[in-house]
Amino acid sequence: MKKTTTLILAITIIVIILISLIFFLQTSHQQKKVKIGAIIPLTGKTAYLGLENQKAIVLAEERIKKQFGDGSIEIVIEDSQGDSKVAVAAANKLIEIDQVDVLYVESTGPSTAISPIALDNNVIMMYSSSSKDILSKNPLAIKASDDPEQICKRFADISKEKRIEKIAVINEMGATIGLDCEKGLNKVYLQENTIVETITAGSDIKTTILKLNDQDVGAFVFYAFEGTCLSYYKIKMEFDLNQLVFGPDGGVITDNIINTVGIENLEDTFAYTKIPTEYFREEYSSKFGEVDNSLLQKAVVTYDIILKLDNAVRNCESKDNVCIINKILIDKTENTAIESYDIGERIVSPVSAIYTIDNGEKIRVN
Repeated sequence: MKKTTTLILAITIIVIILISLIFFLQTSHQQKKVKIGAIIPLTGKTAYLGLENQKAIVLAEERIKKQFGDGSIEIVIEDSQGDSKVAVAAANKLIEIDQVDVLYVESTGPSTAISPIALDNNVIMMYSSSSKDILSKNPLAIKASDDPEQICKRFADISKEKRIEKIAVINEMGATIGLDCEKGLNKVYLQENTIVETITAGSDIKTTILKLNDQDVGAFVFYAFEGTCLSYYKIKMEFDLNQLVFGPDGGVITDNIINTVGIENLEDTFAYTKIPTEYFREEYSSKFGEVDNSLLQKAVVTYDIILKLDNAVRNCESKDNVCIINKILIDKTENTAIESYDIGERIVSPVSAIYTIDNGEKIRVN
């Protein structure tokens, strides 16, 4: 009888210890404060994207606080102005003064400039840009954006069906995006039938387009800002050009472009787009009102990035970068902004759909 009582007492003590341990672990996760630094363009020519980034950050932060408490997360936002030098200064502040756990950076130029600083300071940087170049130089970088090679291969298939013989890539985003896109095109087209033109803020877009038109280019892929895409449509109307156009719908088919040139002048335009989940649409519209899908393109990725970063930091020991990276890539979050992602080696790529403008209507084709 005494042995039985002792055994029961021992088991009870073990159960109490286990329950206490589970409660402690859960409580520690809830009480742990995660600090994320976000560098996005709130002013400058890409502010139309940064403002949607900011709204997504607000939504994600509210969700995290609702789950873990008001003191569970702090997101410090800095304006990059779309400028690499400004972005570098912002990164130094976030790392040295604010002492953030991780960084989120929007756009290719700022991401490329900040990457070595993040690496030198042993800080994980998740960035939203089509550039893969950063990954080869920074083992602590994680890319969260479309894969230009895969996307451009899909457009090459469409172009081939339409008997297009030559395609040009207009790359305003810098890095290796244009070349990555060309790799996808070259899975369908010979290299002699693909061209990559890199342009900058001072480039004469009209001269570039007319030169390529004279070279019998039948389709353009635009990795360019809204302003450049709008300039192309005006040139197309002025000179009665008839190329196919392809790019992200946040660049080639925006409300501003439609309102300026008219949707009837966007015939033969193809765009790839991320499809927001109903959950995110409802969350977003309830706080900010309805918005065109093209503007949600940055918001959906940003929202999921913040959730992934918070989950990873919250469930890993401080500065355990291996754990944080693995959790970002492996852990699945419920009620995300995008339904599914393709996961690669430090790449989180949202699955996109392709649609075209046909008789003034958006029609999904792929």
